[in-house]
Amino acid sequence: MYYSGQIFQTAGFTNPAVGTVIVGLVNVLTTLVAIKFVDKLGRKPILYIGLTILVFSCLVIGYIFNLQTNGTILSTLEQYTLLAFCILFIIGFAVSLGPIIWILCSEIFPLGGRDLGVTVTTMANWIFNGIIGSYTLVWFKFFGVGKTFWMFGAASLLGFILIKFFTPETKDVPLEELELNLEKGISLKNLGRRR
Repeated sequence: MYYSGQIFQTAGFTNPAVGTVIVGLVNVLTTLVAIKFVDKLGRKPILYIGLTILVFSCLVIGYIFNLQTNGTILSTLEQYTLLAFCILFIIGFAVSLGPIIWILCSEIFPLGGRDLGVTVTTMANWIFNGIIGSYTLVWFKFFGVGKTFWMFGAASLLGFILIKFFTPETKDVPLEELELNLEKGISLKNLGRRR
């Protein structure tokens, strides 16, 4: 989202700011959808859906940018396909990693350490956000835009694996029960299982 204008400009759009506005609007509206369904569907199913969308859209965006050689302009069809998959990418993020991670981080720490736990996870989130924000243009230049998106897709695939094997489903589990499960030494992945 930080560099959507640059991405659309690289793709050959004459007015990349329009794409940036569309991306921002989609981000806000999709986040509202996630908030509406998080307690109905659960955290992990929504994360799986979002990460699947992220992986798929990054693969396609990377492929489209790799069609662009020696500064050639993408065809109109390729540009609009790129725009569609950038919007799909934002939908995948805004429905999953954007809001759901904040919910999980506030649920998995015991009350006595919740302030420190949320502080550390928030700090880690913003540090990595800062790294991505600071180095994306460097990666675009060094690896190319297409390969950078493939790296983002690989990171999303890694996220899928981490969610599968290490993240608890906390839907319909009261915070008090999660805390009791922590005190019993139940593994993080099984923290939300009701006994």
